[in-house]
Amino acid sequence: SQTEDADERRSIALEQVDIITERLGDPDRALAILAKIYEEVNEDVEVNRRIADALFSSGSLEEAGPMYEWLIDV
Repeated sequence: SQTEDADERRSIALEQVDIITERLGDPDRALAILAKIYEEVNEDVEVNRRIADALFSSGSLEEAGPMYEWLIDV
């Protein structure tokens, strides 16, 4: 089904993001992948956490702050 396919794509993309950030240390590349996922599931805690972490790692503290605040509120 389409829902299962979307869940599978999300899961694979999040695994890619984890590898890119943890092993390669490339938050900008991770953000590019996350931007595509975010369009589909912008209320997803795991996606938003990874976006906030990647923004923080790339030095975009002003953008990361509101994401972390949203995560605290959820």
